[in-house]
Amino acid sequence: MSRRHIDSFMTEVKINRKLWYFILVSLLLILFVCYTKPHRAHIEVQVEGWGHNSTRDFSLYLNASSRILPKNFCKRKSLLLVMVHSKPSNVEQRRAIRISWGAFSRNPNNSVSLFFLLGKTADPLTEQVTKTESEYFGDIIQEEFVDAYLNLTLKSLAMLKLANLHCQHSCKYLLKTDDDTFVNLANVVQMLTREGSADLLVGHLVCAAAPVRNPRSKWYASRRLYPQAKYPNYVIGGGYLMSLEVAKKLYRVAQQTPIFHMEDVYVTGICAKQAQVEPRHSDLFSKTKNLWRTCFLKKIFAIYDVEVNDMIKMDSIVTRTDWRECSKPEKFSSLRWVFKNIIRISDNPFSYRKYCK
Repeated sequence: MSRRHIDSFMTEVKINRKLWYFILVSLLLILFVCYTKPHRAHIEVQVEGWGHNSTRDFSLYLNASSRILPKNFCKRKSLLLVMVHSKPSNVEQRRAIRISWGAFSRNPNNSVSLFFLLGKTADPLTEQVTKTESEYFGDIIQEEFVDAYLNLTLKSLAMLKLANLHCQHSCKYLLKTDDDTFVNLANVVQMLTREGSADLLVGHLVCAAAPVRNPRSKWYASRRLYPQAKYPNYVIGGGYLMSLEVAKKLYRVAQQTPIFHMEDVYVTGICAKQAQVEPRHSDLFSKTKNLWRTCFLKKIFAIYDVEVNDMIKMDSIVTRTDWRECSKPEKFSSLRWVFKNIIRISDNPFSYRKYCK
């Protein structure tokens, strides 16, 4: 065998050896990936803005002063303080409230004070609009946190802080509502005058709800943030009512309770449970949409998720309807039967109950 044949053979052997090495390493990598894949399922997706490096200590947010605070905030004695939680960009929603159900608060005889609570934004134009709106109407409060959906808990904690620092001697009750909620303030005031109590925390109650573990969901809650299988009973964040005594208890407990990004669960569920405050249910805090029955709107306390134009229409219906029309005997209606027996909307506008079994 010539040297040329030997060199050719050795070259071929080296190539085949490298090829086998490559195949072997590839197989080992495939086996490694397959073996470790089940373990990767345990790596939990973090909630945006509330990852491992985020602080959940409320005390770190306590000392931040308000960016905008009206001079007349809680200076006038009122039975009810209404805090409407709003985004800086929601100028139209605030306008709709001012010219509809919010107008009730402008009459001092009605004993209601109303303010809008906002966070800050990175957009200079929106910030300027907010400042101008505040100077014109005098009903805007702006805090230092970034206004975002996952910061709604910070907004409610700011509300509790403001109520405790400024309103303990001027208001007896606090109504938290969103800027897409229609409120019948006359009914709320009348109920408080008749049935108000120092331990009041009432809204649309949610019972034994399970945390959503799907990371794609708007309501996702990681096991790191909330490891339990069920939430405490809580009232829906679109609108709920509490006494200033309850606001004081929740504020005190929140300073010792790690923040959870689901605002209503945290404030009216987790903190309320720690403070030994029991949230109660009222049928008249409603999440039922498109109910245009005049007498239903006349009896309701609040309806969630209302469009701007619908809010103005609802207020028009409420203000122009005589209560006597709703007290007349009505013929049998299958829709009314559904309200009373399935949806279980009470005929008594001033009743609330425990609701959860």
